[in-house]
Amino acid sequence: MRVYSYQIMQRSLSSLPTIKASKQSGLQKQVISLYRKLLRVSLSHDAHTLTYPNMNMEKNGNDFIRAIQESSTSTFVIRTKFRTRAMSVGRRDIDRIEHLIRQGEKYVKILKMDGYMKIS
Repeated sequence: MRVYSYQIMQRSLSSLPTIKASKQSGLQKQVISLYRKLLRVSLSHDAHTLTYPNMNMEKNGNDFIRAIQESSTSTFVIRTKFRTRAMSVGRRDIDRIEHLIRQGEKYVKILKMDGYMKIS
């Protein structure tokens, strides 16, 4: 009988104690969903507007990392704006978080527009 490496891994993981993650609230799910939408739209925007040869975000991880690290890309700008705003808002400030979510949804619509060129 053959024992494959994934079977050994399953056996070793099954012996570990399981830790249940706490469930996310609806607001947390909205924030994560918005962040993912913004990243998807900005990555597609970068793939269409940047002058990198053969840029393919889905297949080439290097292009994704380049889009995240270069300050001229919309992905970099969105990541930094999202993180600075997230740090400036308290966890219990629900009204402000909801306001920022509405702003972010409007921003996604703007990014999806055809004539949109640059993020500032």
